[in-house]
Amino acid sequence: MSPDSKKLFNIIILGVSFMFIFTAFQTCGNIAQTVITNLNNTDFHGSGYTSMSIIYGVFSASNLISPSVVAIVGPQLSMFVSGIFYSLYIAVFIQPATWAFYTASVFIGIAAAVLWTAQGNCLTVNSDENTIGRNSGVFWALLQSSLFFGNLYIYFAWQGKTHISVVEEDGDLEVQPD
Repeated sequence: MSPDSKKLFNIIILGVSFMFIFTAFQTCGNIAQTVITNLNNTDFHGSGYTSMSIIYGVFSASNLISPSVVAIVGPQLSMFVSGIFYSLYIAVFIQPATWAFYTASVFIGIAAAVLWTAQGNCLTVNSDENTIGRNSGVFWALLQSSLFFGNLYIYFAWQGKTHISVVEEDGDLEVQPD
């Protein structure tokens, strides 16, 4: 494999990885308030809107320190650890607790700043002046397809259903018709 082919392969792997992370995260973010509204749990008092505000507020502030973190830890490890925090945020919905939901929102805000800084580093390292446009396009096309796949899943999984309720047999959340 030539060095240029290897760099393009790295960009494709980067884009596919982000597509998977953000298919889960953006879909979760899009439906969070709907899921929360339908929880029959009096102990949970979280808000999807407040969570997103926390995430993006912390994300904005954390951009001041993220270049230092990526420089010290390295871009690959930074992206790996950040991806774990994205997974933990999504996992909070398995057994919702208000404190865990908002704590995960803070951590994902920090992780997002580190993730996007490391992504920029990887994109730059694997590009030159002749390939940066193509590589950026490939990465962003793969990343943005996450919105398509996540929303397509919700469309088919929730088609004709308007209410989420707990199924008594196993305690899992299930979308059901009214």
